[in-house]
Amino acid sequence: MIAADNLQHYYSLFILVAQYFGPLAAIVILYTIVFVYLRRHRFIRRDRSVGDVRARKTNVMLAAISAGFCILWLPLNLFCVLADTTSLFYVCREISHSINYH
Repeated sequence: MIAADNLQHYYSLFILVAQYFGPLAAIVILYTIVFVYLRRHRFIRRDRSVGDVRARKTNVMLAAISAGFCILWLPLNLFCVLADTTSLFYVCREISHSINYH
């Protein structure tokens, strides 16, 4: 039989994968497909300078969205995993209670 603590660890890792790594992988795969499509089809245009600038802006936007997702969601997910697998939650709660009551 699996101990309750181990189930909590497995649940935390599952949530991390489902909420962070799953969407991150989907974003990377889909944006890579968009990038490859745009790279192939931009050479068809006659005015390459306009197409190059537009493609570069699109690539920068795709990279910024991916980096934004990664940077903004990682701290929350790491905190949740640490709170579930360690006594971090209790330490933070005690610190916040001691600050509020004094």
